[in-house]
Amino acid sequence: MKRKPAVAVLSLAAALCAAAFVVALAAGYLQTASALKLAENNAAVADAALSQVFTRIAE
Repeated sequence: MKRKPAVAVLSLAAALCAAAFVVALAAGYLQTASALKLAENNAAVADAALSQVFTRIAE
């Protein structure tokens, strides 16, 4: 079988692109999970603050 350097280089480039895609996908997932946790914490703080305001108004 005759070696084809162009095919080998293109195959390597495709494999590297696929690996970079997987790494970017994982990084994006981690960033999104972190942002979601922060948003949930902010929502809980806002809910507590509003509950306190409405409790004071009701008194």
